Amino acid sequence: MKLWLIFYGAILLAASQTVAQSDADFSFAEGLASFDREEGDAAADSSTEATTSNGVYFIGFIEAADEDWIAVDLTEGQSVRIQVLGVESEMGTLEDPRFTLYNPQASEIGRYDDSNGRFEPDVVVTPEESGTHYVAVSAFGPSRTGTYSVMVSVDSSASAPDQSSSAAAQPAPAASSAADGLASYREQGDAANGPETQAAVSVNSDFFGRLDAGDEDWVSD
Repeated sequence: MKLWLIFYGAILLAASQTVAQSDADFSFAEGLASFDREEGDAAADSSTEATTSNGVYFIGFIEAADEDWIAVDLTEGQSVRIQVLGVESEMGTLEDPRFTLYNPQASEIGRYDDSNGRFEPDVVVTPEESGTHYVAVSAFGPSRTGTYSVMVSVDSSASAPDQSSSAAAQPAPAASSAADGLASYREQGDAANGPETQAAVSVNSDFFGRLDAGDEDWVSD
């Protein structure tokens, strides 16, 4: 017997389990080996208790007109790649995230938005001093809300970007899909809205897809 799964709205189907409504926004993180998660609402200044470390995803939620400051320890002269991901990379539901980087004195280093033709910042920066820096995540447009992921990773091979302009940064290589490395399936093109669909998923796997305005995706099991 065929089971047809029909979706209206942004989707992530985990066929192996049902995600509670209270955790629905963070369901994309279920395939990650480990991550840090925002507890409550992260402060919008250096008093924040939200922290992350090299190579570990930080998962948070942006409310309307919100800004989350995430503390991370960086080393002088050691280049790091900073990614803030959302719906486009299937690593959250936030559309068009951006971030501002602050030094240990909470002075602004730079503001970063779109990178590599995508609506997500993905840049390499080189700190001029060691200590706790702050990645302040927000959305382009105060009405946008949703979940996001932050990844800070050491990139010793990268050259330092020109930080003289708030928009200037060294683009990092294009981000890989959130589905890479997972036992999962991904929508190819736009799934048909009928039994002829080629989109399929099986038990104990995930299906990653995206819906356009007025769209309907049929996923067979």
